[in-house]
Amino acid sequence: MRSIPCSIAILLAVAAVANAEENSLTHSLVLTASTPRIEISRRSTTRNYLRLPSLEYAFLFTARCAGNFSPQSMSLSIADSRKSLSGEQLENLTAETALTMTVPAKQLAPLAIENFCIMPANDADAMTPPSSETITVPAAFSAQASLLCVSEDRQEMIYASNYLGITLICDSGGEETE
Repeated sequence: MRSIPCSIAILLAVAAVANAEENSLTHSLVLTASTPRIEISRRSTTRNYLRLPSLEYAFLFTARCAGNFSPQSMSLSIADSRKSLSGEQLENLTAETALTMTVPAKQLAPLAIENFCIMPANDADAMTPPSSETITVPAAFSAQASLLCVSEDRQEMIYASNYLGITLICDSGGEETE
C-alpha cells in the first residue's frame, strides 16, 4: 500500500518540475526608447500649451518567443503611427535591434508646460542675457508594442508599454512660439 502513495508523490514532483521548466521558457518583449531633444522659442506668459513638431524616436528592442513558438509579427504604435515587422524580418534580426519611428506633429496633443521658456516681462529683464533652460518631460507620450508567437497549434500574444520622454531646450534668441 505504501508504494502507491510514493508513486503518486513522485509523479506530482515530476509534473511540478516539468511545469516549472515550461513556465521558465516565456515569451519576452523589451523596449527602450531614445528621448528626442527639441528647441523651442520663448513664449508669452499667457500660453501654457506647447505645440510640438514631429518627433523621432529610436527604439532598441528584444523580442523572443519561447519553446517551439516562433515570431509571427511584432507591432509598435505611438499615437496613430504604427510600424509592423513580419516573422521573416524578426527571424533575421540580431539580439537587440533598432527601429526608428517618426510621429507627425498633427498626431501629438499640445504639451502643458508652465513657467518654462517665458519671454521677459519688462525691458530690464530683456537686457539680461537669459540662461540656458532645459527640461525633460519623462512621460510625455507612450508607446505600445505587441509580439505574436505561434506554434503548430497555438498562438500567443504578449504586450509591452513604455513611457516616452522629450527634452525641451529653450532657444533664447528665437521668436515666440505657441
